[in-house]
Parts: sequence; structure tokens; C-alpha cells
Amino acid sequence: MQKKLNVLILDDDRDFTEELAEFFRRSEFNTLQANTGKEGLSLLEKEEIDLLILDVRLPGISGLDVLKEVKVNFPNLEVIMVSAHGDMETVIKAMRMGAIDYLRKPFRHIDIQIAIERTEKFLHLQRRISQIEEEYSLISKTLEERIDRHLIGVSRQIKEVIELAMTAAKFSDTNVLITGESGTGKENIARIIHYASDRKDHILYSVNSGSVTESLYESEFFGHKKGSFTGADSEKKGYLEICDRGTLFLDEIADMPLNLQSKVLRAIEEKKFSRVGDTEQISSDFRIISATNHNLELLVGEKKFRLDLMHRLNTLNIHIPPLRERKEDIEPLLSLFHRPVVQENQQTYSFG
Repeated sequence: MQKKLNVLILDDDRDFTEELAEFFRRSEFNTLQANTGKEGLSLLEKEEIDLLILDVRLPGISGLDVLKEVKVNFPNLEVIMVSAHGDMETVIKAMRMGAIDYLRKPFRHIDIQIAIERTEKFLHLQRRISQIEEEYSLISKTLEERIDRHLIGVSRQIKEVIELAMTAAKFSDTNVLITGESGTGKENIARIIHYASDRKDHILYSVNSGSVTESLYESEFFGHKKGSFTGADSEKKGYLEICDRGTLFLDEIADMPLNLQSKVLRAIEEKKFSRVGDTEQISSDFRIISATNHNLELLVGEKKFRLDLMHRLNTLNIHIPPLRERKEDIEPLLSLFHRPVVQENQQTYSFG
């Protein structure tokens, strides 16, 4: 059975709130009434309200001030503003502050009904989206918030990938190699490993190994001393130093030049290195998570990648299969992306 909407009417006109409450009851909504801002805010603290009908003018506090407080403390609550004295400036201000609609008194019941139906559809849509997300979500909501990603899937293969990632997170000193075709979500897995690990409160720094200019590789990875080369106008920390107690994610690791590979290998083994132009040793407790869409073993055979570095990076391997090999994940993806409403600032990812 579909949940009834809980509506709070906050207006200083008791006759208005009584009339509107009766209309809502006939329309099978659960209705509460308040005639002061203090009373209304108190009800919001105690009750689970879906929709607030809010008058612009209230005794002691303006409706816009109530709206501002509501959007801070109850950001998911939808608000319809009403007023007998509304002007365009007030309307614009209310909408910018988060009101979903604005009606000028006196209005017909059909006007509020249309506004409510639009809101009701939106609210039920949001509930449905939340149900879908919870049903197919691969990780906890807390971890989703940490990694700033929403990941869905139901296939055995993708669940195994997540299990391996969570295992890797428990061993925060273990280097991980993530393999898979372009677009399968390798960086997403790296973010899960980092933010589920003991290193989560320190930096996760992502570097595309193929995008760094070869002449600057050593400076970028190890840092440099002021004056060590032309253009070195100040001292600079490298990636390995920046990631002390954190994680360095090396995407496209296969593109790292051979002459740098040996130096990175030594830094991984010793957790010590020197900046370019300096002899002082720097210690850094970094973790390496690397990713590639190439077969490193083939590159080793072609002498384009060091075998010893591959073994150092590949302490734990996580392979992400493409979506065509996980057809069970197509339906939940379609369910989630087939939305009549597009939400701003929401990032949803699949492992395609």
C-alpha cells in the first residue's frame, strides 16, 4: 500500500488552515496544522512531514525565514509558499531559497491540487529512486558519501570485485593492481579501497601516468630542490611525498617510462627517496594502487615494463569485467538512468 503524504499547513489564518486541512483530508492526505512559526517548527521536529504549505507572513517571524530554516534542517522537505500579498520579488526569492511552488491567495482548490499533484509525483519518484538505489547498491551509503560515487550492480562478477576491494581495504599497506577495459570503473574501485581503509582520512592522489611530460617525471614523482634545474624556482614536493599516510593512484601505469620504473620500484621497496637535485633522504608511508587496460605480462615480455615492478604493484590483482560479460547489471542500470527527473550534482556510476 502506497504511503500517504504528510502535509503541514503553517498559516496564521485559522479559517484558512481549517478549510485547507479539510480539503486535504478529503483528498486522503495526512494533515497537520500550525498558526505560528514556532508551532510549525516544533511540529517539524516531532513529525515526519513530506510537504509544507507555508504562508509568507507569520506573527513574529516571516515565512521566508521559516523557509530558510527548513531548508537547512529539513533539506528534503518540499515547500509550497502561499500569500495574499505576494509580489514578484518575494516569489523569486522564495523559489531561489528552495520553495517548489508559490500560490497567491485566494486560490481555488484546483490550483493547490495541481501544485500538490506535481509535488506528490516528485516525492513518490524520489522514494522510488531511493528504493532502486538501496536495492542495487554495491556499497554502504556511508562509503558512497565518502567516495562521492553511487555504484550499482547485481551480478556475481561485480560483487566479487567489490569483495576484493573491501579485502584490499583491510590491508592498507598492500599494493593493488586494477585491470580492465577503459570505462569499467577502475578509479571507482581505487576510491573504494582508499576510503574503506585506515588511510581514509589522508590524501588519495590520482595521477594519469601517460599524461605526465617525460622530462618532468622525476620532479613530479619525487619533487625537486630549488634551483636544481632551469625553472625550478622553488622547492616542490612530489607525488610520493604528498601521499604520506595516504594513497597514490597511478592510472595507465603501463605508460610509465622504463627509466622511471626502476626509481619508482626502489622508492616502493624502501619507502625512501630523494628530491631531484638533493641528497637528503625523505621517508613517506604511501600506498600504491595502479590501474591499466593493458596486459602487463605481455609488456614485460616485450621489455616495455619491468617484471620486478609488476610484481611489486600486483600484490593483489582486481580485474573488472566489462558490462557485456555482466548482462545481469544492465536492467538495474536502465532502471536507475531511466528517470523522468534529472537531479543536479548527483554522480551515479556503473562498471561498464
